[in-house]
Amino acid sequence: MSQHYQNKVSGMCGNFNGDPSDDKVKPSGTLAQNDTEFGHSWKSPSSQPGCGSTDEINEDGHCRFSQEYSKLCSIITNTSGPFSACHLHSDPQPFFSSCVYDLCLYSPANGMLCSAVSAYEKTCTVLGLNIPEWRPALHCALSDPCEQLNCAEHEWCGKKNGEYGCFCDEHHHRPNNESYDSSITCENSSGTMSVSRCQLFEAGFHSSALHLKDSSCNGTVQNGRLVFHFDNEGHLCGTVLRSNGTHFMYENTIQGDVDTHGSIISRQKNVHLLFCCSYPLSQALSMDVGINPLESVVRKKLPAGVGVYHMRMTPYQDAAFRFPFTSNTNIEMVVDERLYIEVRTEGVDQQQISTVLDSCWATPVNIAKYPVRWDLIAEECPNPDDGTVELVQNGISTVARFSFKMFTFTNFSSIFIHCNVHLCLLRHNNCTAHCYPGHPTRFRRDLSYHDSSAISVGPLHLNPRSLGRIQSSSAPGQMTSVFTLIIVLLTVKILIQ
Repeated sequence: MSQHYQNKVSGMCGNFNGDPSDDKVKPSGTLAQNDTEFGHSWKSPSSQPGCGSTDEINEDGHCRFSQEYSKLCSIITNTSGPFSACHLHSDPQPFFSSCVYDLCLYSPANGMLCSAVSAYEKTCTVLGLNIPEWRPALHCALSDPCEQLNCAEHEWCGKKNGEYGCFCDEHHHRPNNESYDSSITCENSSGTMSVSRCQLFEAGFHSSALHLKDSSCNGTVQNGRLVFHFDNEGHLCGTVLRSNGTHFMYENTIQGDVDTHGSIISRQKNVHLLFCCSYPLSQALSMDVGINPLESVVRKKLPAGVGVYHMRMTPYQDAAFRFPFTSNTNIEMVVDERLYIEVRTEGVDQQQISTVLDSCWATPVNIAKYPVRWDLIAEECPNPDDGTVELVQNGISTVARFSFKMFTFTNFSSIFIHCNVHLCLLRHNNCTAHCYPGHPTRFRRDLSYHDSSAISVGPLHLNPRSLGRIQSSSAPGQMTSVFTLIIVLLTVKILIQ
């Protein structure tokens, strides 16, 4: 409906003065001679020719099939027909005229005849009258299929290839008509895909005929859109997980077959709409440990149609990883005291994906590429030059853990720890490094990622006041450095869209 038409709708409804003879007033203020003149006078100049009709009424108001349509609509006025008992309570003539008029404009196709007759039935039913069954005689469905379809505001109910469905109205916006205005949302190990119901129906595909790879996974209609969903909690619907080297992806297909053939010929149509949820195997992450506890979130955006997961680095006090350092705790750590680090990935499929520490190193300032550094883990194995590094677990689950003994950089009072981290698909069976004594490099390289990015923790600060106290109690000739560690846990949320 155009804006001009909306502004003038009150004029088309009459002036509500109780006199129907002066209701058909044109915008000029003069009375129209008939319904056709009245309707055309209020038609917006911006309306397209035909405005959705077949325009079978000529300029002189003559309908080419008026006689045929009058016979079809006569079921309304037939004094011995199913509506005869209603004639004394509601004048059937206006409904008959509207029925003929509508058929002249739109033809009986798309259920227009059934809708026109049904309008009179509803009026009689409201009056409390029971109308005998009339639909089979006109080849109309016993119940109104349009009511069951519940077409949205931008749709209209009609019939195509012998089946009722929702068409897009002429003003419906179609930003991606070639892909049926598709939309996808990915989160953790699940995905939701939706397409335009009316665009699919116009292409010959009824919503009830479509499903995912698992034919039992049908879509649900929500506000004119056909919505499909899969997840890793018993509702995979044929979804396949694979990796291309830089991302792991959940893939599925909206598909369906429509066969409009008879018993001899076939006009089968197929639709296959491939969609995927893509998650990067490597991400840039950081977690600061400082005197003033703060929580920091890093957001990264990639093209639409990818998922979300989180990585968190946490320092622990014990080898069992039960007691993490909290953001309001001040810890005095003596050099050569062991620190335990955990990197945990959340929001991914724990049965199929693992967290891998590629490398970890320490710097005296919070710059991962600072030239002064000390390696802790290299190529997924402990640095043989530092005999204190213990790799607790790496590449076997979504949790990676390691530990090392505290140290200090010469002429510096702080330590920052950085790790390159990536995700690995466990089904490849190559996520765990083989770290043999004397052979610190990987035995077999994981091929499921392209590169990796850094996650950091620090600083660990030297406490001069504690240093003097520790020295006074130490044996002569020995010096022990003490560090005060104030922990701030930083969660990095990777957003990919």
